[in-house]
Formats: sequence, structure tokens, C-alpha cells
Amino acid sequence: MITTDFHQITIPTPYEVGDVHIYVHIDEHVTMFDAGVNTDEAWDVFVHELNKLNLSPTDIKRVVLTHHHPDHIGLLDRLDHVEEVYGHEIVHYWLTKNKHYLNHYLQYFNELYDEWRVPDQYRHIERTMKGALKYGATGKLTKFLKEGDRIPGLPNCLVIETPGHAESHLSFLDENTGILIGGDFLLKHIKTVRV
Repeated sequence: MITTDFHQITIPTPYEVGDVHIYVHIDEHVTMFDAGVNTDEAWDVFVHELNKLNLSPTDIKRVVLTHHHPDHIGLLDRLDHVEEVYGHEIVHYWLTKNKHYLNHYLQYFNELYDEWRVPDQYRHIERTMKGALKYGATGKLTKFLKEGDRIPGLPNCLVIETPGHAESHLSFLDENTGILIGGDFLLKHIKTVRV
């Protein structure tokens, strides 16, 4: 039987897609994979679930992010004691609110909408970005991760680039247990919109 030091915490979101999972790895240091969405409800559930593991938010020493979406980075704003935050370089642009990058992002999607002649009622990129900035976090990464890297402090945890859901998407494979932290690379269901 494989034992694991990974614990799943399910956090509510204000999004139609539903809850999101955070994973806490407990050993000499506590590492958290993803950081939920920045709402009071998410924070309360997070603290309650940590307490069940005999932990408090201040026990978390390291945060590893699967991608830049607000339901995966938001609670970083409430974890200001954490000194180590790892993720893809693109996550850094969202956390630092890099104006050049965000303007390029908007321009890219607006040009794509024009090219594909998407009707105005389906052009939601500005609203989507406002929501991402509202429920996301402000900060910075202390280390950029890329394919083949190892997570400092977790040498058996291999970084795998898995873009698609987000171009910043990373997954993490614990080679000892075979556990894959896949963020939104693996979704049980998602609703699509017909255009």
C-alpha cells in the first residue's frame, strides 16, 4: 500500500465551474499546491480544513502553483508570510499585474475575436480579465519552474509542462507515489458554450 503525505482540500469558488482543490504536502516543511480563490468563504473553508490536519495557514512554508487562473492563486494575498512561491513564468506576469503582458493578452484575444468574427455578445475577455484580477492575488514568484525541474524541498516531484487549459499550466508528478497534481489539466466536467 502506498502512503502519501498529500492531503486534498476542496475550496468553493464564485464560478459556475464549481469547487477547486488545493493539495497540502506535509513533511519537514508544509508545501501547498495551488491557492484557491480570494474570497472570505474560500478562506474560511481553507482555514477550517487546515485545522483538521492540525495545521494553520502560518505552517505553510512553500506554495507551488499549477497555473495563473484566479481560483488557483487567489489566497496568496492572505498568505503573506510565505517566502517561497513557485510556478510558470507566465504566472509571475499575472501576480505582478505586468501591464505590458496584460495589454498584450487583451489585444491578442480582441484580434482573435475580430479574425473569427465573433459576435459582440460572446466577447467577454475584458470582463473575464476583471474577474481574474479581482479574485486573483498580487505578488511575485520566487522561482520559475519549467519542464523537467524538481521542486525545491521535494526532490521526487517532477515538473511537467501541460499547456492547454492555460498556457502557464504545469503538473507535478511525485515519482515515489505516482500521484499527479494536475490542477485543471484534469477536469471531471466543464460546460462549453456554443457559438
